[in-house]
Amino acid sequence: MDVDPRFPICQRRGGECVPLLTEGPECSASSNYDPETMAELTADDLILIGAFAPSVRTSTGLSLELAVQELNASGRLPVVVVECDGSMATAAMRHLVDELGVHAILGSLDAGALRTVVTQQDTHEPAFLLSPGDSYVRPATLSAGSGNLWYLGSNYDDVVPAYSTLVRAVAGSIGGAFASATTIASITSSRAEDQALNLAVFNGGISVDELGGPALADDNRFLYFPLPDEEGDGRRAMLDLLVQKAPDIVISFAGGVFGNPARKERASLFRALEGIAAKASYAPRYILGPSNVEDSSLARLSRDDVSFRSRALAVRARRPHDAVVRAALDARFASAFPDAAAFGFHVIPAVYDGLYYLAYAVAAAPAGLGIGHADRARDGFERVTDADGPEVVVGPDGLGTAMEYLSSATSFKLRGTDGPADFDLDEHTRPGAGSLYCWDEAGAPREVATLDGTAGFILDSNPCGPEVADVVAASRRAR
Repeated sequence: MDVDPRFPICQRRGGECVPLLTEGPECSASSNYDPETMAELTADDLILIGAFAPSVRTSTGLSLELAVQELNASGRLPVVVVECDGSMATAAMRHLVDELGVHAILGSLDAGALRTVVTQQDTHEPAFLLSPGDSYVRPATLSAGSGNLWYLGSNYDDVVPAYSTLVRAVAGSIGGAFASATTIASITSSRAEDQALNLAVFNGGISVDELGGPALADDNRFLYFPLPDEEGDGRRAMLDLLVQKAPDIVISFAGGVFGNPARKERASLFRALEGIAAKASYAPRYILGPSNVEDSSLARLSRDDVSFRSRALAVRARRPHDAVVRAALDARFASAFPDAAAFGFHVIPAVYDGLYYLAYAVAAAPAGLGIGHADRARDGFERVTDADGPEVVVGPDGLGTAMEYLSSATSFKLRGTDGPADFDLDEHTRPGAGSLYCWDEAGAPREVATLDGTAGFILDSNPCGPEVADVVAASRRAR
């Protein structure tokens, strides 16, 4: 088949061919397209997957690349991933769905970008979407709808109790009696996802009575700081006021954007706050939100600033990682990208696992006319997450077994870094428990404790320092 290299993706032999990437920055990178070995393959011969990542040289992009390399090493799964910018999700989706006809899409870790994709999807056909993140906020506009939106993580309800416990524990660890003395500030962005999580935590996890009154009470025990969307005088004034009030604990619900210009935005927010606070000899304790855990800019700040690292903790509703599987994944990432690993980049298991889920789902999808890509991908997804099927581990160790099951049209159940594919068929999420995270000396986020509803946090490991142990101990005393 004679293919113009400028338009390498053809829906069928002799049919219309389209470019793999956009001329602009909407979808400007791809993983693993090899014109020498793939030029003869049509779109249906390939496993075409769209993915949202801020750029190739990020933890997200490198996690995708590692999974693609491993899948293609089998020689039987021609996976091609087209990476797009979540800040231009609407235009990117038109290219992915209408022009390329991708079979499935790995949604963004950013709930805001995911929301744009779901609510403003201006495409001729629906798309099957798997979000690698948690549905830590699920407004009506982010509903599962037709069944084409699934989350590899958990629902936001699972994280609220962890916030409530952590606030009390941090207060106890710094010597404050939560009910009478601790002051708390919340920094919340204008994004609906962050606003809703703030509301869920403080109107659900921490009651008005415990706060001594409603938000912005006269005693200023709880202060709400809306984060201006743009950097500038307004944001500086907000940070100056926060430092002036000097709350004991700063809780951030400002997160969830992983593309430009947000990397600069979020890094500058905490760096600016720390700079202003240092001049005032003020050192707050930080409780950061779910979307901050995988933020590479915070990882670099934690690596560079020992004081910030000792005062920052994060919570997330997560499923515990299998220690052996995670260690092997970390080792493969470091081996594949030694320079990036030395610079502080790390594998994001949910992104890595998510790519495997979708590649296998597309490979298991039924062929035939009269059925759209979204329906086929959803059918395939159900076949590789079959609760009653034999388990197949995500990663190179499970590739041979997966190929045998795919060849024989046998349904199976994937098991990833964080356990089996035990999806709630109504919520399209998996159950999770609140976990406590810190950042180690290299700036990598580390899960250190899980929440036991009756006993507080239970320490699993502690690579981050004595502050973590103090907080965990305080959480158990509070019970």
